[in-house]
Amino acid sequence: MPHSERAELLESFARYAARLHEEGFLPIACRADNILFDRIDGRYRFSILDTGNMKCGRKVSVEKGCKSLAALQADDVFNSALIRAYAAARGADEAECQKYFERAKS
Repeated sequence: MPHSERAELLESFARYAARLHEEGFLPIACRADNILFDRIDGRYRFSILDTGNMKCGRKVSVEKGCKSLAALQADDVFNSALIRAYAAARGADEAECQKYFERAKS
């Protein structure tokens, strides 16, 4: 996948995750093999598998959202870009998001 397309996919996923969290959905099993995506009419569409392991209810805090994303197994470049895009989508401080993410990784 070309770098520009990968960046677009990553930003789209970060916005999707932010929207889920804003609406009160928190996937417990946030793993790459539980996320499907496709490009339809020039836009990425996502689906979460294993919704039986999803908490539903109140808006998910930025801290919990960042910690959830830390469960994805990816390289540092991907992780940094994901957190940057997620923080922007949530209107949150990128440094704080990075801190939450790193704590969850350790």
